Amino acid sequence: MKHALLRNAFLLAALAPQAFAAPAQEKLITVPTLSMSSQDSQLIVAPREIRTAGPRGADELWFGNARVTIPSAYFSVSTMELKFGSIEQTVRTTTRGKLADSQSDARLASIEVFGQRIEDVHLGVRFEKFDLAEMHKVEKDAAFMSNAFTSIEAFNAKRGNVLMAMARSAVRHGSRVVIDDFSLSYKNFRARMTGHFGLRDASEKDLASVQQILKKVDGRIEISVPAGIPRAMCQAFVHTVPNIKGTGMERWQQQQNCYQAAMTKIVGEGWARMEDGVLRSTIVISQGNLNVNGKSTKVNLSAD
Repeated sequence: MKHALLRNAFLLAALAPQAFAAPAQEKLITVPTLSMSSQDSQLIVAPREIRTAGPRGADELWFGNARVTIPSAYFSVSTMELKFGSIEQTVRTTTRGKLADSQSDARLASIEVFGQRIEDVHLGVRFEKFDLAEMHKVEKDAAFMSNAFTSIEAFNAKRGNVLMAMARSAVRHGSRVVIDDFSLSYKNFRARMTGHFGLRDASEKDLASVQQILKKVDGRIEISVPAGIPRAMCQAFVHTVPNIKGTGMERWQQQQNCYQAAMTKIVGEGWARMEDGVLRSTIVISQGNLNVNGKSTKVNLSAD
């Protein structure tokens, strides 16, 4: 179950137009507390409020504005627990003939994990030129994925349908996903990522398999992480790991060693470059090849 939950997060934003379908132009939906547990995991989501406003299309698709508010959420497995602060997401979907554009803006107040706190997580995403006919074909699958926490097998069965519908739309209309901002704060330092994804030189023949479509993915991501974040993480690590002992000076030296080891790995091996105290990296995905900060690496072209 935990894998389905984690992989559902990004698709939730992508599928928001279908998930927020409502039987009236304006509607307020309150979803009661969701609580699920298994042998080694537990999920609790506080009561959610979904507010929608917009016209209905010629079929079952709805357009306009939607807003989701979740006061808090809690997720745990045998090895860790995650505590989420308030979550707010707004979605605006508009049509252009037979195509639709959707813009999603989600903000998470905080995440607590392993005694550390990440704050003000923001994700702004645009989905451009998606085929309304394809959206209609997978409307039920999309709603299922957005609203249900289910088994890995059931999630994957629906996910394949939705991903192929998005691929068909991209092949025929040049649809793409734009990440305007994905950012978060840790110890008063803010990391940020922007980027875009689409298909390049793809044809109807490539739709025969997911693996072939993945080879046509074309995208670019820009990442910036203040050096203060890995430094603060090393400080937290030294102070929280029970078997790390020593005087104040010895612990300080251990923090420095941890930070230098991280920089040797990240910068020394070419995964990022340091510019004015900020780690920066450019990731380019093109025709099955992945290039990180000018460094080529292999890509596992798998749908799993």
